[in-house]
Amino acid sequence: KTASFAYMQADGTPVAPPPARPAVGDSLETTELAYPGTHRRHARRWRWTGHTICTFIVADAAPRCDSQIALGRNELLLFHTPGGTDERTRVAGGTGRYAGATGTITRRSASGGEDVVIRLTLRR
Repeated sequence: KTASFAYMQADGTPVAPPPARPAVGDSLETTELAYPGTHRRHARRWRWTGHTICTFIVADAAPRCDSQIALGRNELLLFHTPGGTDERTRVAGGTGRYAGATGTITRRSASGGEDVVIRLTLRR
């Protein structure tokens, strides 16, 4: 669930509401509350927080996004590079328990936010 949202033009000027067509270099920043559970049943209260920064690197295309998720005393790093045959979302390590972690992320729209599934392989 999105807790905060900000949109900035390439020069750093905040814009509200965001333009219908982002320009190259524009960015958006969100903070999120994450609720553990399944697609059908989620916890009533959030347990984790996230922070995402996205930058529009190609005109009229999805942005490149970098996220960090705080999971207790640990942090997980996520990267999404959209477009063409290079589209991927991946786990790129983290801290504590998630140091060296790899994995994939799938997303879908859901009421009140996104439904995100993270599949991890932890380094032993």
